[in-house]
Amino acid sequence: YGCTGLTEIVIPASVTSIGGAAFYGCTGLTEIVIPASVTSITGYYDGWSYWGAFEGCSSLTRVTFAEGSQLTTIGAYAFYGCTGLTEIVIPASVTHIGDYDEWEEYTYGAFEGCTNLTSVTFENTTGWLVITEDWWAGQDEADISSEDLLDPANAATLIRNTYSDYKWSRSE
Repeated sequence: YGCTGLTEIVIPASVTSIGGAAFYGCTGLTEIVIPASVTSITGYYDGWSYWGAFEGCSSLTRVTFAEGSQLTTIGAYAFYGCTGLTEIVIPASVTHIGDYDEWEEYTYGAFEGCTNLTSVTFENTTGWLVITEDWWAGQDEADISSEDLLDPANAATLIRNTYSDYKWSRSE
């Protein structure tokens, strides 16, 4: 948390989860390799707001998921404000992006504020649904067609802008 001088880190293969605020505000971090053993990158809710695992890592330009990734969840605000991030590949194993907070009755995206994210490659483009809910507007959901996710530039627009504050869920 807040390690501004941290530029790189090796996450051991024994790690299965990267928790909320783990690397929050590590503005010097430029690249991260997520080992295949990691199944979730989560957000942390402190009763007031969410804290994403890599939130505010503004120099982060490359996120690589190791071959054979078992990642299923990229949680709330996981990469919020990672303005240096221009591209990412979402592993085929991922079934949830973002989160829904039942207490606040609000959805939180994983890539909000990633203003330079222009390429998102989904290794599995089928079965995606986006859901948003807040206490005054109610729930809204939409199916995302596989065709819409096949083009990395279009997928980036959807995840960064159109459905940035939605929870993404994929049926298996």
